[in-house]
Amino acid sequence: SAKILFYKTHIDNLIKSLKKYNIHKKNLKKNIFKLIKLNLKKNKNYDHLLRVAVNNKMISISLRKRPIPKSNFKLKVINYKRVDAVYKNLKYKKILKILSKLDVTKFDIALYKKNKILETGTSNLLFIKNNKIFSPNKDCYKGSTIKFFSKKAKIKFTNIFIKYINNYDEILVIGSGRGIVSVSSIENNLWQRKSLKVFNKLSKIYKSEIKKN
Repeated sequence: SAKILFYKTHIDNLIKSLKKYNIHKKNLKKNIFKLIKLNLKKNKNYDHLLRVAVNNKMISISLRKRPIPKSNFKLKVINYKRVDAVYKNLKYKKILKILSKLDVTKFDIALYKKNKILETGTSNLLFIKNNKIFSPNKDCYKGSTIKFFSKKAKIKFTNIFIKYINNYDEILVIGSGRGIVSVSSIENNLWQRKSLKVFNKLSKIYKSEIKKN
């Protein structure tokens, strides 16, 4: 049905970023909700990605079919940090250019700077070592999905260095578009998956939340 997963968190994140760019206006939340309500059909089954974009002149919404990640999902490492990375923004032409050349059901790009892994082109990253969960703490945008999981499991936010990447048993990509995906490997033999234990545990939590919504 036309229900949006983590809707409140998404809108709160959006408003926070809009205030940073001096775009926030009166009744904005109300107007976004009204526009979504007008365009989503109550009697239609959706498995789509909803995009809401705002500038000083308009609110724009769009829907596209959600690409389903394959089981043999890989990461490609790119030396790049997003502009104003801690905020939601549309300054990602370079990322879109790279992703346009990839099959996004099989690949995402892992961004890094100064030997630290930050996030993917579309999502957050979780790193698992001895059943403990870690995630980058700086220069990345913390999305709705990672905020959800941080309430369900203990996540230590810290620096993740490329040179120590092989110390991790699992790497998970989490985000609105991906849901939760286990990475099978990183290109150029930097890392290979050793376990699915935490992935299976978090997948059950995520699927349960989808059913509730």
